[in-house]
Amino acid sequence: MIIETEYNIGQHVIYAYLNEQTMEIELFDDYIGWISLPPTSDTSVELEYGLLNSCNDCKESELVLYDDEEGLLERIQDLFYKMHRMEGIEEDEEP
Repeated sequence: MIIETEYNIGQHVIYAYLNEQTMEIELFDDYIGWISLPPTSDTSVELEYGLLNSCNDCKESELVLYDDEEGLLERIQDLFYKMHRMEGIEEDEEP
């Protein structure tokens, strides 16, 4: 069986997510150490990526290649939009 992934083991990535407890956007500069497929037949479930140094588990949608400045900016803007929605702040335009 071949499973195609957006990222590969050893790739340099930035893990960007919203910490909903502190309402802070957190970034980790790391490398992909492993990739796992959750044991389910649900095809909508995302692959999980394990980060080598921080040992964080994350989803594909939470990662950006280290050199992808435009992708990182877009990811951060999306996280701000999510944070603003959670805080009840109205946005003029959805990203």
